[in-house]
Amino acid sequence: MSDSLFAFLLALTGFWFVRALRSGSASHGWLAGALAAGAMAQRSSGVALVAAAVVALLCTGPRRHLRLLLHFLGGFLAMLLLVLTRNNLEYGRFTMVDGDGIHLFCRVAAVEKRLADTPEAHRIERLARENGVDVFAVSQAGWRLHRLLREKEGLSQRQADELLGCVARQALWLDPWRSVKLTVGSMVSALERRNPVNYVLNGCISPATFAANHRRAVEAWSASLDRFAVAEALLPAYPPRADEGDSRVRFVRAWARASRQWTGAWVLVGLLVVGVTGLVRRAAATIFFAGLPIAPLAASGIGEIPFPGHFDAVVPATWLALLRALPRAFPPRLTRS
Repeated sequence: MSDSLFAFLLALTGFWFVRALRSGSASHGWLAGALAAGAMAQRSSGVALVAAAVVALLCTGPRRHLRLLLHFLGGFLAMLLLVLTRNNLEYGRFTMVDGDGIHLFCRVAAVEKRLADTPEAHRIERLARENGVDVFAVSQAGWRLHRLLREKEGLSQRQADELLGCVARQALWLDPWRSVKLTVGSMVSALERRNPVNYVLNGCISPATFAANHRRAVEAWSASLDRFAVAEALLPAYPPRADEGDSRVRFVRAWARASRQWTGAWVLVGLLVVGVTGLVRRAAATIFFAGLPIAPLAASGIGEIPFPGHFDAVVPATWLALLRALPRAFPPRLTRS
C-alpha cells in the first residue's frame, strides 16, 4: 500500500508550492512540480495536485504567478517523463496506471449501472451472463470480468484491460451530463460512509479490527485471490501486540475517532467557502489548499469507484499546510498611528 508515501509526497508538494509562492524561485517551482508527479505515480488521484496548482495560479493572475506555473509544469512533466519511461522499461507500456480499464469499469458498474448498445458491450454482457455474473451487483465487477476475459476468451492482461476501458468509456458518453451528476452524488455519498481512516488506524493496534479489515479485503479481491495471496505472503506478521495503556495507542485511537468528523457534504461546502474567500482575496495558497482535498475525490469518482480514502490521505497534510499558508495569504492591514 502506497498511501503513506502518497500522503508524504503530497505534503512535501504543498510545502514547496508555498515556498515557491513566497520566494518566486524557479527551482522551488520545479521541485514542487516534480514532487506532484511523484505523488501521482503513487496514486492516480495525485493529478489533483496539478489541477489545484493550475487553478490557484491562473485565478490569482500576477505575471510572476504565470512564470511560476510554467516552472511547476516543467518540473511535473520532467518527472512524469521519467516515471513513464521507467514503466515502459518495467512493464512494456508508457502508462501511469496499470489496470485503468478495470477501475473505470468498476466505477461504471457501481454508479452508471448501464452499458452502451455496442458490440464490445454485448461481448461483455454475454460473457457475464454465461458465467453467472451480474456486473451491476458484484463488488469490483471489473476484476471479475478481467479474469473471465483472460480465462474464457484467451485475452492477454492488456487486451482484457483495454476492452473493459473501452466499454466503460462508451457507457460514460451515453449521457455526459448524467455522468457528471452521478459523480458528484457519489462523491458526497462516499464521504457519508464510515471514514476509512478510523479503521485503518485502529487496524494498526486492534486485532479485531484488523481481522475485519482482512475479511473485507479478501471479499474485495476475490477475483484475484492468487495476486492477493502473493502480496499477503510478503507482509510481516500484523498487527503487533499493543499495550492498551500505552499513550501512543491512546493517541492513535483518539485520532481515529476524530477522523469520523471528516464526513458529509459539509466538508465539500466548507472547502468551497475557503476557496471562494481565497479567490476574492487573490490568495493563491488558499485556493490551492481549498481545492486540494476535493480534487482527489473527484479524480477517484471519475476514474473508479469514489473512495473516501483518496480524500482522507489529503486532509491532514492539507489543513496543516493551510494553517501555515493563511497568515501569509491574509496579511494584517497596516494602520496609521
